[in-house]
Amino acid sequence: MNNMNDNHNKSAITIFKNILIKITVFINHTYKSAIIAIIITFAIAIALLIKKFHDNGFSPFDKKTDIKVSSQYYETGMEYWEQADYLKAEENLLLALKETTKSKGSSSLETAEVSQKLGALYLEMDKYEECYDFLNSSYVTFRKELGKEDGNTIIAKCQISVYDIKTGKIERGFAALNEAFDQTNYFMHKIQIAQMIAQCNIFTCNYTKALKWYDTLENLYTEFGITNLATVNFYNDYAILFLDLGQYEQAVNSLLTAITYWQSLNTKEDSTILNIYANLAYAYSVSNQYEKAITTGEKVISIGKSFYGENNIHLARAYESIADVYGNLQMPKKQLDYLEQAKRTALSAVGKNHAITADIYNALGLYYDSRNQKQDAIKSYKEALEIRKNILGKNHLTTAAVYQNLSDCYNNMGQFEKSITNAQEAVSICEAIYGKDNINTAQAYTTLVWPYANMGKIKNAENRIKLALDICNKQVNTANETVAYIYQTAGYVYMRKRNFTTAEQYLKQAQTLFSSLSKEISVNTAEIYRYLGDICMEKSNYQNASDYYQNAWSIYQQVFQNEDSYESRFGSQIKNLYKNLKPKESYENWLKKWKSESRLTFDSSRTREHVRD
Repeated sequence: MNNMNDNHNKSAITIFKNILIKITVFINHTYKSAIIAIIITFAIAIALLIKKFHDNGFSPFDKKTDIKVSSQYYETGMEYWEQADYLKAEENLLLALKETTKSKGSSSLETAEVSQKLGALYLEMDKYEECYDFLNSSYVTFRKELGKEDGNTIIAKCQISVYDIKTGKIERGFAALNEAFDQTNYFMHKIQIAQMIAQCNIFTCNYTKALKWYDTLENLYTEFGITNLATVNFYNDYAILFLDLGQYEQAVNSLLTAITYWQSLNTKEDSTILNIYANLAYAYSVSNQYEKAITTGEKVISIGKSFYGENNIHLARAYESIADVYGNLQMPKKQLDYLEQAKRTALSAVGKNHAITADIYNALGLYYDSRNQKQDAIKSYKEALEIRKNILGKNHLTTAAVYQNLSDCYNNMGQFEKSITNAQEAVSICEAIYGKDNINTAQAYTTLVWPYANMGKIKNAENRIKLALDICNKQVNTANETVAYIYQTAGYVYMRKRNFTTAEQYLKQAQTLFSSLSKEISVNTAEIYRYLGDICMEKSNYQNASDYYQNAWSIYQQVFQNEDSYESRFGSQIKNLYKNLKPKESYENWLKKWKSESRLTFDSSRTREHVRD
C-alpha cells in the first residue's frame, strides 16, 4: 500500500510537470497573460506541496471511505452529542443502530459507522464496559469490507487502543498507537493519531511526553501550512495543556494563534470560538492580566448571546467559564452571579439531567466550600452527584470527584465518619475503573487519609498514604498537582506520627513541585507553610515557626472572605507562638504587627478543590 502512495504522488508530480510544459509552450506563442500566470503559480504550488508530502513519507490523498448514514436518529444523536447531552445522544444513536441493522444488515458499513460513533461516545463518557463491543464490531466490519489501510479501519483500531490505555492496559495501548502512527502515510490520519497519543499521555499524567507530541503536531501543522478547523482545535487543546502546567504565557500565545487561524477561515461565530475566547479569558485571569480577562470575558458572553440567544446550553457553559475568571480575579460576588446565571440558563435550556448542569452544580459547591459555607456546598455537591450518577453511572471519574469533594467538605466540618464513607465510594469507583496502580486511584486513597488522620487513626492514614506513594513511585514520569498534593498529605501524616524528618522531606517535595508547576502560590502552599511551622514549634524553633506561619497567614487571608474562617484554622498556634516568643508588647499589638510583615501573592483558582471538576 505504501508503494501505491509513492506511485500516486510521483504520477501527480509528472502530470503537473507535463501541464507546466504545455502551458509554457502556449505562453511562448500567445503572449503572457495574468490569468495564465496565476494558473502557473497555482499549479507549481500544488506540485511542490505534493512533492513536500512525498519527501516526508506522507500522502495528501485521503484513503478514508466516506460512509453516509441515512437515519434521522443518527443526525439527531450527533447534534445532541455536540451539545454534551449524553443521554439523548445515546438514546438516538441506539435507535439509529437498531434502524440501520434492520434496514441494511448487521454487517453493513452504515451499521458499523453508527456502532463506531456509539463506541466513541461511550469512550468520551468513560463508560468502558459499554464501549468496547461497539468499537470492536465496527473495526471488524471496516477491516473486512474496506481493508486495513482505510482510514475508518485505522481510526477504529486506534480508538480500541485508547480504550486499552484508559482501562489499565497502558503498555499495549501505547504500543499499538505508536505502531499506527509509524505505519500510516495519510497526513491527516497521522495527525489524528498523534493527537490521540498526546491526549492519552495527559490521561496517564506523562506531561513530558504529551508536550513532545504537541510539539511534533505543531511542527507538522506549520511545515505543511495546514489551516482548517482541526488546526484551530489543536492550538486550543495545546493551550489547555499549558494551563494545566501553569505555563500561562504559552497558553495565551496558543489561544491567540487559534483565534488567528479561526479568523482566516472566515467562519461564523460558533461554540468553537466561544470556547477559545473563554479559555483566553481564563488564561488572562490566572496570569494577572485583569483588564484583558474582563474584556475577553465580556466578549464571550456577547458572542454566546448573539449566536445562541438567551436560552442555550452553550451560553450556560460560557457563564460558568466566566465565573472561573472572576474567581481568579478575587471578585466573589461577580463569580457567584455568573454561576447562578449559568444554573438558571442550563435549567431553562436543557433541564436538570444534563452533564453541563452537573458541572455547574459542582462549581457552585466548590465556590461555597472555599468560602466555608459548608451546608450550601454539600447541597450543591449532592445535586451534581445525583445528576452524574444518572447520566454517567456510578463508576465514572467525575462521579468519584464529587464523592471526594463531599469527603473533603465533611472532613473540614469534623464529620469524619461521613467523610470516610464518601472517600471509600471514590476509592471503590477508581479501583473499578482504573485498577490499583493509577494516579486517579492514588488521589482517592489520599482523600481517605485525612479523616482517618484527624480522628487520630494514624495507622489507617499511614496505610492509605503508602498506597498512594507507591503509585507515585511507579509512575516516574508523573509530575502534577495530584502528586504534589499526595506528598503534602504524606507530610501531614508523618508530622502527626511525630516523624518530623520524613514529614519535612515530603512537605518540601510538595512545595518544590507546586512551585515548578505554577508561578503562583496556592492555598496548598499555605497549608505546607503551616505544617512546617507546626514542626518548628515541636522543635522549639520559634522564629522559623513564626516565618512559616506568617506566610501561611498571608495566603489564608486572601483565600477566605472573613478572618474567622482562617483564624479558626490555626489561631491557637499563633497564640502559642506568642507565648513562646515572649514579646514585651500585648498580644493584640504584637498580632497586628505580625500580620503585616508578610505579603505573598497567589492564584486562588489553583486550590486542591479545583483539581476535581
